[in-house]
Amino acid sequence: MMLVRCGTIFVESGLLYHKARVHLSSRISIDQMEPHFSVASNAFVQVYANLQDDSISRPYLLDIAFEKEKFHLKLRAQARLWSSLRKTIVYLFLDASHVESLVVSDEVAPPDIANTLIKQGRCTTTSEITCLQILLKQHGTILAPRATLQKKPAVREDMEALMRLSRCKTFKIYIPSDSIDKEKLSGLCNALANSSVRPAPDVVKTLYEGRGSNIVTNIDDLWTLAPVEGPPSYDAATAAGASAHGSSGHSDTEPSRGPRAPGKRHMSPEPRQTPTKRHALMQKVAPVAWEAVIAAQAAQLARLNEQVAAQAVQMAAFNTQLATLREEMQHSRRPPMVDAGSQTEPAVPVSEHHSSPATPVAQQHSSPAFFPNSASQASTIENSIEDRLIMLEDGLIDEQRVRRSLNEKIDNNDEQIKRTLDVECSGLEHAVTELESRVEDIENDFKEDLRQELSLELQTKLEEFIEFRLEDVEEVVKHDVRVAMENASYNFKMDLGWVE
Repeated sequence: MMLVRCGTIFVESGLLYHKARVHLSSRISIDQMEPHFSVASNAFVQVYANLQDDSISRPYLLDIAFEKEKFHLKLRAQARLWSSLRKTIVYLFLDASHVESLVVSDEVAPPDIANTLIKQGRCTTTSEITCLQILLKQHGTILAPRATLQKKPAVREDMEALMRLSRCKTFKIYIPSDSIDKEKLSGLCNALANSSVRPAPDVVKTLYEGRGSNIVTNIDDLWTLAPVEGPPSYDAATAAGASAHGSSGHSDTEPSRGPRAPGKRHMSPEPRQTPTKRHALMQKVAPVAWEAVIAAQAAQLARLNEQVAAQAVQMAAFNTQLATLREEMQHSRRPPMVDAGSQTEPAVPVSEHHSSPATPVAQQHSSPAFFPNSASQASTIENSIEDRLIMLEDGLIDEQRVRRSLNEKIDNNDEQIKRTLDVECSGLEHAVTELESRVEDIENDFKEDLRQELSLELQTKLEEFIEFRLEDVEEVVKHDVRVAMENASYNFKMDLGWVE
């Protein structure tokens, strides 16, 4: 147990820090403030890593815990959620499965790092800075909440630095000496050197109030929206909004609001927001990703329409060619006719012409009589036309199949665009509802502040008026008393004179 004087302490509550006033001579258990096995807790540190092409020098918050042969280390970087603009934390998590060794180095902190710690008020001289050198045997684990983060340049730079730091072989942590328990740190270093430390995977389950976390392997996963199966129903959305604003439970991203005492003003745990900050907060607009999706789908739909039009033109050409071939086939199937009126010589039997090989071919078929090889020529032409017809029919079938597939793609794209628009519209409605609730809270706070200021001003004016009137009454009373005393003295003198 520890006796705490009247002051202000900071209690870690999920991702926010609330100020809690402690009454005089109140007793708080040490376990409630920080774990008794903590080597360093919520310590402001500077991390430095020398890479091949660049170097990393970043400030982080450090937690080191070691108990019962289990060890874990967390470096924390802040970010903001895309949906609620609340602050959250991204962790670089290390335990015995990642760390090969942890050594306390005698190296003096570089001037820029020392100046940063001194300007922050963490120490006064470089001798008060301890250097911890960490050697990794495998890459560290980046843990993020199961939500989408805002993709701001500063946040992206911090996340990229944290990702590169997790893949370093070694890096150094510069920490103020008074922020670390040197005795426990020495025991941890010896345990790591003797390989008697076990991993602590259960710690990951306790992060973000036990609601789970995502292991980040690609920096772009932090800005990617989680897949949504469909828009919530109206009742579900209403219930979600009501539970979000009426719940008394603790949240990772929003402080719990207790009931207001009668006559007491509810003070927000967040810093007081000026009108400029409120205006900037209301002007913030989340990036709209669905516009790009709709533009891409529209471009793809236009390309499919062009393909359908080209296929229709090609099919029309095929139909024209098919009609022409059918006409040719009909003409070829007609039997050849002999023009009897043009014959000037009697028809000669075919056998006679074949028996005389000396007769020229031109003389044998000089008349328009029936040719003996016309049937074979007609069958050949008919077969070729049938083959071409079969090819054209196959081509038409293929084109029809392609057209059906294109129509199915168009229908699928339309359905996908519709689902995307429904999801985005539901998200926008939820954002508008949340914004309206925040605006209502701001208006209520503003009205309460204005009412209190007007009440104080009215009370001040009433007090001044009462004091002014009291002064006037006092002067009038004094004047009346003085006149009354003068009248009484005059009457007394007059009475005495009459007796004489």
